[in-house]
Amino acid sequence: MKKYFLTMALLLVAAIATGTGLADAVAQPNGTSRPTMGARAGGDSDRERLAQAQQASLSPAERMAWREIQERIDRMSHGEEAKDLQAAMHFMADDYTLYTLPDKESPNGKVVNKQQIAVYKKQNLDSLYSTSPETHTDIESLSMKGNIATIVIHQHYVRTIRGGDGSPHEARTSVRHRETWIYTERGWLQKSVQELERGPVFLDGQPYNP
Repeated sequence: MKKYFLTMALLLVAAIATGTGLADAVAQPNGTSRPTMGARAGGDSDRERLAQAQQASLSPAERMAWREIQERIDRMSHGEEAKDLQAAMHFMADDYTLYTLPDKESPNGKVVNKQQIAVYKKQNLDSLYSTSPETHTDIESLSMKGNIATIVIHQHYVRTIRGGDGSPHEARTSVRHRETWIYTERGWLQKSVQELERGPVFLDGQPYNP
């Protein structure tokens, strides 16, 4: 199995809830550790307590927006886990845009539209064997102005991907984003995503440099 195929599998894995197809070969920002709160493995109550603490200073309208946007993030995450491309992109606005951090291939970062994201997500689903219950995407902060909500999210993504020879490999990555959501007649829709932080990739439990 060539390193090339694993690199491509990692680079093509779309972020579970946010649709950030190019940006997911990343992990804990600055190499630091963050407690894992599994979305299904007994971690729901921990996530809820943390969210309530983070929302303590928000207005009732902001707390409602937080809950509704988090629900939509989770629903897109479940769509990705089910390998349902339409469900995984259901709450992305038509003019959705991703702004990536600079990297070796793109010193100024990339600007990726919804149509391009769909291509990357399809490639991701083709290389994805399964998603771990440890995976979760959580809102860390929210502010509102009119019908626009700006949030910061942290995503911890653990999944099994296919190597070039078809063999399974566990990949662990994380990313932090600033996202803009707009309230429409369809409810809250994800309009833009800006990468904020990346960190190391772990492949089969070992640091991996794509």
